[in-house]
Amino acid sequence: MPPTDFWKAYKCPHCDSDFELINSSFICRKKHCFDISKEGYVNLVPVNEKNSLHPGDSKEMVLARNELLSTGIYDFLVEWIVEYLNGCGQRIENFLEIGCGTAFYLDAISRGVGSVMNYGSDVSKEAIRFCAKKYKQSFFSINNSFGLSMKDGFFDLILSIFSPFDQKEIERVLSKDGMFVMVRAHKDHLRELYEIIGLKSKDKTDVTFDHLVLVKEEILTIALHPDSHLISLLIQMTPLFWSIDRKQTDIESIHCNELTAKLKVSCYRRK
Repeated sequence: MPPTDFWKAYKCPHCDSDFELINSSFICRKKHCFDISKEGYVNLVPVNEKNSLHPGDSKEMVLARNELLSTGIYDFLVEWIVEYLNGCGQRIENFLEIGCGTAFYLDAISRGVGSVMNYGSDVSKEAIRFCAKKYKQSFFSINNSFGLSMKDGFFDLILSIFSPFDQKEIERVLSKDGMFVMVRAHKDHLRELYEIIGLKSKDKTDVTFDHLVLVKEEILTIALHPDSHLISLLIQMTPLFWSIDRKQTDIESIHCNELTAKLKVSCYRRK
């Protein structure tokens, strides 16, 4: 279980006031109440802020992501981030991964850097339910990364891997000495797979901050040799899943001898 004061990271999404933990509920001074689920997470997205009944990844996508990451295919990314953070002497007490998915990266990186408290947030109920069941030492919330129900300046490390976010929210919840690590797919990431399917990968828009400065950026490239099943899992956790005509294409039959994984890692601090 996480330390007993884990709830102090959060604020009420209705009125922005602090919570108290009473029994198994987050309750603010205006008596807005959010219950901790039986799995051990809290849902802090008001119903009127949902864009759909079931936003984010489906259960099938979550399970595909978990299976893929369990193979070690992206361990090279974890190793780079851990080595960099340890090398620059970043002190990490409170660690947040936004859009955490299955919390694979949150768990692996937290163990590598020795962070004290680890938090994962995602808009997908299926993802957060999965995380809360699997990683009892961390705490998870259903949260909108464009309007985080979290306190100002609380986190020493914030991580975003392939997940959307609001720049001003990152700046707001990052501590004065904190670091934000962002991972994005390079335009050539999995390009062989895009070519087979007949789609073009898009250039990613650069991110700009008002109060953060880029201190380290690295392009990580590695050759992958996946079988057909691994390729189908990759498709299910990338934008390809939404672009491909799944009625016309059997993704389990797609084969490619070699794929190029190419990721851009960007690390920011306050100016």
